[in-house]
Order: sequence, then C-alpha cells, then structure tokens
Amino acid sequence: MTQPNRMFSYPRQDVVAGIVVFLVALPLCLGIAVACGVPPISGLIAGIAGGLVVPWISRSPLSVTGPAAGLTSIVLVEVQRLGSLNLFLTAVIIAGVLQTILGVLKAGRFSGLVPSAVIKGMLAAIGITIILKQLPVAFGVVGGLGDIASQFSTGAVIITLVSLIVLFGWRYTPLARVAWLSPALVVVVAAITMGTVFASNPTLALEAKHFVQVPLGTPGELFAGLPRPDFGSFANPELWIAAFTIAIVASIESLLSLQAIDRLDPLRRRSPADRELIAQGAGICSRVSSADCR
Repeated sequence: MTQPNRMFSYPRQDVVAGIVVFLVALPLCLGIAVACGVPPISGLIAGIAGGLVVPWISRSPLSVTGPAAGLTSIVLVEVQRLGSLNLFLTAVIIAGVLQTILGVLKAGRFSGLVPSAVIKGMLAAIGITIILKQLPVAFGVVGGLGDIASQFSTGAVIITLVSLIVLFGWRYTPLARVAWLSPALVVVVAAITMGTVFASNPTLALEAKHFVQVPLGTPGELFAGLPRPDFGSFANPELWIAAFTIAIVASIESLLSLQAIDRLDPLRRRSPADRELIAQGAGICSRVSSADCR
C-alpha cells in the first residue's frame, strides 16, 4: 500500500512527533556543535534553518533534518585542517551546491544499489560514535574516558541513571498508554528539575562546565556574533577537497538514512531520493552561517 507524501496529512501524530523531535534535537544540536568545535548557538540556528527549509523540498514523510553525528569527526578535522571556521563555511556552501547538483542529475537512484548490510553498519557506526562521545558526559567529564577518575560528578551520574531508567522502562509503566506523553519529554523535565535541586547540595551540584554556554542578547547581537564564510578563498584547492568530502559523505549518509526510515514505515511509503539530495543541499546552504555538521 502506498500513501501520497502530503504534508499535514496526520496533524495529531505530527504534533506529538514534532514535540519529541524538538526535545531530542535541542540538546543534540548543541552537543554536535560543541563536538565539532563551533559555537553552540550555531547548532541551534542550524537545526532551525534545516527544519524549516528541508521538509518543504524533500517531502519525505518520516525523515527529519538536523546535525549528523556521523559527520562530526569530518567537520572537526576539516576545520582544523583549513585553519579557519570561515574557510570551512565556504566549503559547506560548495558542498551544498554539489549535493543539489547530484539531486538534479538524479544520482539518488544509485542508493538502491547499496546492500542492506551497509545501511545497518552505518547506523551501528553512528550509534557507537554517539555512545563513545556521551560516555564521558554521563560521568560529568569534559574530555575523554581517561579523565573520569579525576572529574567524576555524582550529580551527573544520578541524572544519567534516572534518564536511562525512564527511557528504557517507560514501556512498562501505565504512562506509556498516554499517546501524547513522550519519555523524552519526561527525561528533559526530570533532568532540569534535578539539576536545579542539586544546585543547593555541594556534593551533587553541577559545575558550569556541565552546561552548554549559549550567549544571550538581542537577535541582532546573536546574528552579529555568528561566523561568516570567506568568499575570497574559492581558489584554495584544500577548500574544494573539503567540499567534495562533505558533499559525498553527507549525500551517502542522507540516502542511507532515508532508506532505513522507509523500510520502517508501516504504510510502506517511499521518499524520493533525488528530492532529498536537493533538499539537503538547499538546507546546507540555508544554514551555512551556523557551521552545522550535516
């Protein structure tokens, strides 16, 4: 059975899904931006821009757009190799244009040649990357696993354990019958509450390093503080190498993720791969000032 890809066809389900995605995307946007070595506010703006632009072009019924953990290491390396965030942003613009061209040339059809084992391997690799990145954070550590002993935070561990218990045990509670109530929402509220309560206890209190520092100010001040691409460096060959790397990896990851989502769809809808490439390319260009990781 095939359903037309119409937006707002399932308003009640979309509202619940939108809230859940927002709650997941908010910390993810901040975390991926920090992991990539760019300002945290960049991650927020990247998520907003991508979410507002890509769905109108892609029309994929189930996929969402945001920071991609699979590209974190590539972005971090390329920013360091180019030596400037402004140069990297220029590479992102080129990558977005290249991705759009791939969509126009209907290169998305070749994604069907990718074996399912590759899709599962990619998803597993992304999961492993996220877990390895989050393990130190779960112990309140700013750094690697080797710093756990010296930076161990009891409050952070308690918040982590409670969050995991809620996420994995939610299905066994009566609250799971409430369709609009998401375990992600409960985790966010519980974590904020515990962080506030722990502030009065010296043993459990979280430090400033445990929070993401987002600059506050007027929209004009925030916009003025964002990095800008360097349009005078198009002749730099290193720039084009970075752009082709980002475009190819981002395209493959987007298409494989699209296939994985379509295979999980109970309505068996199929998302147009070429439109997804064009949408992702337009999304990258729309949020270029934020140095997003996708």
